[in-house]
Amino acid sequence: MEKTLRIVLIKLGKIIIKIIFLILIILLAVWFFDTCTRTPKSLVMRTFNISLKDFDYKVETFEDQWHLNGDGHVKIVFHFNELTQKNIDYFKSLGLMEYPISESEFKRVPSIYRYDNGFYIYEWFSGGGFKIFAVDTDMKRATFYYCVW
Repeated sequence: MEKTLRIVLIKLGKIIIKIIFLILIILLAVWFFDTCTRTPKSLVMRTFNISLKDFDYKVETFEDQWHLNGDGHVKIVFHFNELTQKNIDYFKSLGLMEYPISESEFKRVPSIYRYDNGFYIYEWFSGGGFKIFAVDTDMKRATFYYCVW
C-alpha cells in the first residue's frame, strides 16, 4: 500500500510540474507576442481605430515607458511624407475635431499644443490620464500620446 501511494504521489508530482511548465510557456508566449506586436501603427489602430495603412510616413519618436505600478506613457510622433486630401478626408470621416485644442491640460504635451491646423481626438481617463491622437496638417506630422498616472 505504501509503495503504491509513493508511486501515485510521484506521478502526481510529475503531472503538476508539467502543468506548471506549460503555464509558464503560455505566459512567455503571450508576453513575447504582445511585445513583438506593439508597433506604432498597431497602437494607434488598437487605441483609436485609426488605420495608417494608406499613409506614407516614418516614425520620428517612439517612447514606451511604464513603471511597475502601471503608470507611464507611450509617445509616438509620425512624420507624413505627404498628406493628401484623401488622407485629410479620412481623418474628418473618423470624427476627429479640428484645431485649436480647447483643453489646457494638453500643455503638458507641448508638441501637440503648438499645432495650429489639423485634427485631434482624445479621451480623459477617470482614474487619471488621457489618450490623444493629433495631426498637424501644416507640419505634416501626427502625435499619439497615451498617459496613465
